[in-house]
Amino acid sequence: MNIYISSAYHAHSKAAERARELRQLGYVVVSSWHDIPFVTDEERTEERECAAAQMCLTDVLSSNVLVDCGDFGQSLTGGRHSELGIALVEGKPVIVVGESRNVFAFHPLSVRVSVWTEALRELAEIERLGF
Repeated sequence: MNIYISSAYHAHSKAAERARELRQLGYVVVSSWHDIPFVTDEERTEERECAAAQMCLTDVLSSNVLVDCGDFGQSLTGGRHSELGIALVEGKPVIVVGESRNVFAFHPLSVRVSVWTEALRELAEIERLGF
């Protein structure tokens, strides 16, 4: 099962830790934004942002499920909310970890959990159902 990890960009290293954990559990993590070096606000350019948007879109589309790590804090850029919407448009299940102010976190394809261990159980159930 291919998993896309979404989170606030400032939680880059925490998302990378979760990706490593999921890979150790045998999942395929297709999100790649957290595996490339962190880019500071000063280093951001229009060209970099365009490439990042294209990369993330491709990665979300190649996933079977999106895990939104809202427990890492609010997004300042809004990218994770876009990724969640793209997943829903594509009919992909979404697991929202922690609180979310995004109305689409309450969509029928979204499951809300409080903590990471609950998300792992949901992933196992989604895999069992054959997504």
